Amino acid sequence: MKALKILLAVLISLFVSSAYAANITIYDKMGTGNGWYGAQEDQSVEPGMLTGQQWDLEAFVKNGSNLTIVGGWNFKRTDYPSGDIFFDVTGDAKWGSDSVSPTPSYGHQNNPNVWGYDYVLDMDWSTGAYNIISITGNAILKTTLYPNYNLGSNPWIYVSGGTTVGSGIATFETFSNNNITPYGTFLGETNNNTHYALTIDDSFLGGRSYIAHFTMDCGNDDLMGQYTAVPEPATLLLLGLGLVGLAGARRKFKKQRNT
Repeated sequence: MKALKILLAVLISLFVSSAYAANITIYDKMGTGNGWYGAQEDQSVEPGMLTGQQWDLEAFVKNGSNLTIVGGWNFKRTDYPSGDIFFDVTGDAKWGSDSVSPTPSYGHQNNPNVWGYDYVLDMDWSTGAYNIISITGNAILKTTLYPNYNLGSNPWIYVSGGTTVGSGIATFETFSNNNITPYGTFLGETNNNTHYALTIDDSFLGGRSYIAHFTMDCGNDDLMGQYTAVPEPATLLLLGLGLVGLAGARRKFKKQRNT
């Protein structure tokens, strides 16, 4: 009976957690030392790159089918445009590198999809509209402006070779001079700083686990997120009821044996 109560408690916690926003940001494997080059993602850019809130990608936050990117980065910047949003659903995404070239090359490069991503949101940042593209290793993706300098920030945008499977429109928010947003409290900030948020609908992935990736034109900061799927609430409820039923049958069987 005690074990059943523990199982039910776990199911209830999963049910509750599935209904609230969760920070799913993971370490991008790039960082040396502390502060702006440390292992955290808030107030952390890639080694050797410009520091500052305006370059800072801070968090992936998931709430139901909404996936939000939060940062000091203005997603609608035009001098160094934002990249597309990439997803891996097969667990073979490749990212992260602490090594940097002493003499960075300059200029975008087209490459096959060697990073293992399965989908990309091909973004129109002027409107927020995007096409959902299914991609394979044959798809062509473009690297960041310094492709041999900050390797872990790649890829930047989708170029060609995929299949359009849907579309959507992102929403944008701005939180001026505020370290507390609906998507998290950024206590690492030394001053009240402007935060930007971009939200898309990830339901096209069918509730599957995934790894997400986003960067900007120059690759100054790289953001990675990892979502682990949990059973749908209806499935959790059925499983819980099934466990209760099994427990009741077990008690009835023991009672019959003792009579």
